[in-house]
Amino acid sequence: MAQSNFSSGNFNFATNPGMNMQQQFQQQQQQQQLQQQQQQQMQQQQQQNVPLTSLFMPKIFNDERDNIIGLFNQIQAFWGTGKAYYSAFNIPYELNETDSFNRFKTISYSEEKNLEEKLFFLIRYNDEQQLRTNLVQYEQNFKQIIGQNHQVKLELKTILPDNKALIAIMVTENISGKMIPDIQLRNHFNQPQSKQQLNQIFIDSFIEIIFTSLSKQEIEAYLSVPPKGIDERIWEQAKLENPDPQRFIPVPLIGFKALNHRFKLQEKEIHQQQLRLKQMMDNVSTLESNISQFKAKFEECRRKHDNLSFRVLRKMISQEVQRKRTMPIQAEEDKLRADLEAIQAELNVPTKFQGCLNELMSQLRQMQCQNPLISKISFDKSSINEYQQFLNEENRGIMSLVEILKKDIQDIKKFLG
Repeated sequence: MAQSNFSSGNFNFATNPGMNMQQQFQQQQQQQQLQQQQQQQMQQQQQQNVPLTSLFMPKIFNDERDNIIGLFNQIQAFWGTGKAYYSAFNIPYELNETDSFNRFKTISYSEEKNLEEKLFFLIRYNDEQQLRTNLVQYEQNFKQIIGQNHQVKLELKTILPDNKALIAIMVTENISGKMIPDIQLRNHFNQPQSKQQLNQIFIDSFIEIIFTSLSKQEIEAYLSVPPKGIDERIWEQAKLENPDPQRFIPVPLIGFKALNHRFKLQEKEIHQQQLRLKQMMDNVSTLESNISQFKAKFEECRRKHDNLSFRVLRKMISQEVQRKRTMPIQAEEDKLRADLEAIQAELNVPTKFQGCLNELMSQLRQMQCQNPLISKISFDKSSINEYQQFLNEENRGIMSLVEILKKDIQDIKKFLG
């Protein structure tokens, strides 16, 4: 009786007396997984056969309530999420972001990397400092799988939002020192068995492999077929509006998750640019300070140079005087003495400068008396004082020049005597 009860269900212990409990449990799990996969496949086939237009005109109650459900299904379709009930006899349709009615989608452009770019692994992390420390352990794990004949170098390339990071890998041969091409690494790590090993290497923090070095054939194949959820006309328009087809490729952004991820990337890029701008401003401030210090040192050096030049000139004059003391007067020196004496005589003539100035003043007074308009011109006391001060300064300058010329003439006479 007990045997028939066990045999009637999914657990057939009577027909397998030698099977242990672990094998029976594994068989039960496999059967459950198989049933779930069959149910999912049936649901997907049913959903593929359901036209989206029927979601907006459901037939459940056959009254005005169906219109309300249809409007709600339409809103969910615009959101790209939810369950759309359209029939009383069928399961609800699972709405997703790739449906054609989803409104939250757009096209952006991503920079196309060249073939020399490295291979990247996208992983999770909790602490950035701990991640940098774990890179050494990750390299050792790679060596255990790849072998000791190759040298593995991991590099933290980029820190992404949501505690994600890109790890670059470079593999070289120990004997020849030749670097393994990215295409060969892609073919190796893209195998299912290698992906399982990557999860062990990165200690259950591996997410996916990022390929940045795509061939022209792969890019052409990617551009030839619109991504799921993107209309073909929009995809063609995006390819035509590409600002630089040699550098960028169109990439779809579908749903809130993709938009939020891009927004976080933009925030991170803005933060990096702000840090770079601050660094540039600090460099400019440092350069300005260095320029100010250089100007001060330059002025000090210029003063020292002028002082040394004056001392050298005095020394040269002294040497020249000592050298020409026993030599006769040359024609140039005699001409210079004559010119200086003529200048002194011209300055000493009473009617040359001072007389001309007195004559101009008398003519000005005469014109003021003859012309009534000029007589109306008046100067205040401060202006007259300024004019007098200016004339006095000019007079002192002329007298100083005369004294200098006299001293020079006396020096020349002493030199000649």
